[in-house]
Amino acid sequence: MNTRARVLHAYGNRCAWCGSAGPLEIDHLHGGGTAHRATIRTTLETWLERQYRTHGHWPTGYQLLCRSCHDRKSGRNRMPPKK
Repeated sequence: MNTRARVLHAYGNRCAWCGSAGPLEIDHLHGGGTAHRATIRTTLETWLERQYRTHGHWPTGYQLLCRSCHDRKSGRNRMPPKK
């Protein structure tokens, strides 16, 4: 099992809002993801697994969201596909 698969498994393998199985993204519950990712200087998956290995538990403050729910929560707008 790779790092991403371990992280997804640890956080439930489902969207925390709608229950969808994917595609899943890791969400910072209280925002600040862009700044946090800039400070850790690695992928969020790698950082979460390191925290687990160091402290013996998965960090709180994170959840899995499907792309659609994450877009709605974060206010991201995607262009519809060209016809």
